[in-house]
Order: sequence, then C-alpha cells, then structure tokens
Amino acid sequence: MVKMNVETREELASLIDHTNVRADATENDIERLCREAVSYGFRCAVVTPTNVRLAAELLEGTDVTVCSVVGFPAGVSTPRVKALEASEAVENGAGEVDMVMNIGAMK
Repeated sequence: MVKMNVETREELASLIDHTNVRADATENDIERLCREAVSYGFRCAVVTPTNVRLAAELLEGTDVTVCSVVGFPAGVSTPRVKALEASEAVENGAGEVDMVMNIGAMK
C-alpha cells in the first residue's frame, strides 16, 4: 500500500480529479465543475472531448489542469481513433488525457 503524507485539506484537494463526463453535461454543468475545481484547489477538471475547449477557456490562468477522457466509456475504439481523439483533446487545451483501455483485448 502506498502511504501518502497529506497534512492539510489543501494538500488533499490538490490530489483530486474533479469529474463530469456525463453525456448530458450542459455548458452550465461544465462551468460549475470548473468553478468548483478552482474554488477547492483540485488538481484537474476531467471532461469529455466535446467540453475540453470550454473547460480550457474557463480554467485559463488557474492552476487547474483540463483532463479529457479518450475511448470513453467502453474503451472499444481502435488505437488509431484513440490517438486522434487524444491529439484533438490536447489541441483544444487538455493538459492530460485519461484513456480507457479495451478490457476484452487485455484478457
């Protein structure tokens, strides 16, 4: 087990990925997610690829990183599609990408 030496709420918050990857997330939902991420000092705001640009605009000039999911939710996209999705996310302002692996292929 990995031991973490977290002594303050701020240190704990800086380890949290605040997430809204709902397919029905609205612009207001993403605005709230980003506001909360900044307010609490979370490490990043995780959004779907369609919301990366908005989140990047909202978080510009803050310490919160934008993270995009790739191959979400099932991970069954081909590697080529995942690479394109990741590349586009970075172009749109994502500083981090979380890829969902193809579990069936790993069995």
